[in-house]
Amino acid sequence: MDEPGRAETLIPPTWNPALEKALSDKVAASASRGGAFGMLEALATLLGLIQNSLSPRIATVPVALVTADHGFATAERSAVPRTADTLAALRGGRLPLAALARVHDAALEVVHASGAERPPERGTAGATALVSRTADARRGPAMTSAQAQAALRHGMREGERADGGAIVCAGWGAGAATGAALVLGALTQRDPGVFMADDGEARACAEAVRERHAALWEPGAARDPLDVLAALGGLEVGTLAGLMLGAAARRQAVLVDGIAALAAAHVAMRIAPYVGDYCIPVRSRAGRGVDAALSLWRPALPAAPELDATDGTAGVLALPVLRSAAALLADPPRS
Repeated sequence: MDEPGRAETLIPPTWNPALEKALSDKVAASASRGGAFGMLEALATLLGLIQNSLSPRIATVPVALVTADHGFATAERSAVPRTADTLAALRGGRLPLAALARVHDAALEVVHASGAERPPERGTAGATALVSRTADARRGPAMTSAQAQAALRHGMREGERADGGAIVCAGWGAGAATGAALVLGALTQRDPGVFMADDGEARACAEAVRERHAALWEPGAARDPLDVLAALGGLEVGTLAGLMLGAAARRQAVLVDGIAALAAAHVAMRIAPYVGDYCIPVRSRAGRGVDAALSLWRPALPAAPELDATDGTAGVLALPVLRSAAALLADPPRS
């Protein structure tokens, strides 16, 4: 998959009535031997439809931690080291996410989002590449159209490598939550504040960006998702959107974790509507912004109630649930 425009034709819907009935019958047979399994039964059927298989599998799952900073956040000197510090904590094993990934057979992969035609190579949690950042969207476009398209293509290439049956997608970076709120606001014609926490400084920043790009909120304005990305940012949202497109084309379940990933899912669905069939929202963080973003779509998989942790954590904690659901469709051993 080389061109973003090809994504729509390469991502089919998961709708398959014959397969769905066969999956439901197989789950029912499993339940008849051991009792009801609640949401696992529906999740098992969903995984079968996503993978187009009566025996879906979940192997070692990549956790794509897509990093980039927003220019309006790094303009403040205090914001500059935050992403680097988070990555250093991950490399040093100081984030619980690293230990949880080991326990649950997940492979942490830092993906440095980039608008360059030749972006940095993907890395493990030990990657040390510099974090890219956009221009300050309060003063003009966050990036060029070419950079937005390059970020999307970079993500698509990364997503096409996924082969574990599922992938976790999360975005990290200074200003990522504010940037995601702006993208969601522009795409849905809502006030970005709806998707934000009660943070006066962040809200003031978002309002300044919205005023600078007021045309995106005008009634009837054309809102091409890549134009929105170019105007508002960020590189992580574009790369995540591409990653979801690439993974869906490989019929992988996409665990969408955090508001940056939720914004990316909306971008991806504007490009190829059926990508939403492959996405399963999860939530690592509490807060009304994530609540509002999820209300536009569907509830999060309740893998870890009351969790309020680094984005990507809920995706890792959801893996035992996915594996349990897939196990309901496993063929019994032959005697």
